[in-house]
Amino acid sequence: MPLPAPDRILLHLPFRMVDESFSLPLLLEETPGISSGEAYRLREVFAMSRREEQFVRALLLKKRNLWIYRCHQQRYCGDFVVIDMSDPNPGNRSVYLIELKARAPLKIGSGGLQVRNADKAMEVLRGLGRIDRNVRAAILTGDKDAVLSRLGVEWV
Repeated sequence: MPLPAPDRILLHLPFRMVDESFSLPLLLEETPGISSGEAYRLREVFAMSRREEQFVRALLLKKRNLWIYRCHQQRYCGDFVVIDMSDPNPGNRSVYLIELKARAPLKIGSGGLQVRNADKAMEVLRGLGRIDRNVRAAILTGDKDAVLSRLGVEWV
């Protein structure tokens, strides 16, 4: 389901991203409700570094129950929002708001300025019915390997 233009702060990353030939620009162009011009403009704000792509691939390969959303990088709501979809009840789902920091130790519950608008991302997920209004995100900040380990993924 496409997000309305003003709320386009999250982009759902599909399982097919595990393929090395995955194309974010193509994903944007294929997303219903996004014009080709808008897809072109959104490339930059949803782009990922190699480290971030590795993080997403590790999660998708090892934890099929997780839905991963890329955050708009100019809206200050973190790098990714991850939802554990294993519980069919949206009120019982765990949500992680993630801010990756190279070579940084894991911090839980704080993310600084880069996550100051986390509530906006959560609001969008509530509007999509992915989570209920009582669900709060755990903020995880740190190196990709530390965050992966916290999420139960060992990656070499």
